[in-house]
Amino acid sequence: MKIERGSEMSGLRRLPRPGMRLAAVVAASVTAAIVLAPGAIGTPLSASAVACGGTHNTVQTEFDMAHGSDIWRAFPAMLRAPELENETGPAHVVVFKGNVDLSGMLAGPKANVPLVTDAVCVVLGDGTVYFYDSVSRAGSTFQ
Repeated sequence: MKIERGSEMSGLRRLPRPGMRLAAVVAASVTAAIVLAPGAIGTPLSASAVACGGTHNTVQTEFDMAHGSDIWRAFPAMLRAPELENETGPAHVVVFKGNVDLSGMLAGPKANVPLVTDAVCVVLGDGTVYFYDSVSRAGSTFQ
């Protein structure tokens, strides 16, 4: 799997794994989405959280969105992400807590792998995974 930093994106973009598919549950809106507590003992992580490299120690919460373009309802201050602006399909969002180590998600030399903060991962209904770092939580319920 390859991760690259997009020139116009607010963070990192992870390209999809071959054959990776996600059966997304469509919610009426972000506000109607079911918010899980993946850090709770015994609560399994979703396939999306695993695809994003999440663990029980790193995932704060996750939820479904009716459309990928609804991301700004959850994170009003998030910078521009052209790949999501016109996304009409369902998406699953994984919100990370603390620092996230990307070394397990990168191919090739890992000597200069940064720890990222305020990370959010969006998995589209077709299995495409986008990973963003330094996402502003201003105005969101995820502080």
